[in-house]
Amino acid sequence: MRRMSRTLSGITAVFLAAGAVAPLYGSAMSARGNDRVAVHLVNKGDDAQDIKVDGHIYLVKAHAAVDVKVPAGSVVYSAGKSAHYQEGDKLITITPAMKDTTVYFNCTDCVASGS
Repeated sequence: MRRMSRTLSGITAVFLAAGAVAPLYGSAMSARGNDRVAVHLVNKGDDAQDIKVDGHIYLVKAHAAVDVKVPAGSVVYSAGKSAHYQEGDKLITITPAMKDTTVYFNCTDCVASGS
């Protein structure tokens, strides 16, 4: 009997802890969703460029674009070597002011905003 009550106490503690964490997780997720910034990233180069942003790698073909929606403060990195960048080079830092804008990279005549 004593062993059974200890087991039930342990199970009760697990459920109470889970109940306390769930609201925190939900509010953190909703807060994170509010500060996401949608940006249109354009590769102005003549070669495809792999980029890494918010843990995801995207292949952006030459003169093509990719749309991302990431938290403000996210950094766009080169995920592969190109004519302008080495792997791991910082390309752009996404700021709230960039929301719904077009940002260019891989070009000599443009300055990447937020870099």
